[in-house]
Amino acid sequence: MTICEACGQRILVREGVPLSPLKAELYDSIMHSGKNGIDAETLGWIHFPNSENKKRQVQCVKVHVGQLRDLLAGTRTTIECSKDGLYRMMRRK
Repeated sequence: MTICEACGQRILVREGVPLSPLKAELYDSIMHSGKNGIDAETLGWIHFPNSENKKRQVQCVKVHVGQLRDLLAGTRTTIECSKDGLYRMMRRK
C-alpha cells in the first residue's frame, strides 16, 4: 500500500493504475459481480450509504465509474454498462 505524500490518503493499485480507496472499492465491486454485473443503484447503496437521495447516489456512481473507466483506458480492462443498466468488467481485445 502506498500513501499520497500530499494528502496522506491510501493509494491502491488495480491493473497497474493507482486509485483512491473509493475507486478501488468500486473496481472491486464491479469485478466481483462477474458476468451477472451490478447496477448503479446497488453500487450507490454499497458505496454511498449515508446519502438519503437515491438519485444522487446513482449519479455519483455514474460519475465515479466514468472516471474509473478513463483511468483504465491504458489497460486491457474496461467497464461497460449494458442496455439493462448493469456494469461489467470487460477485457479489451
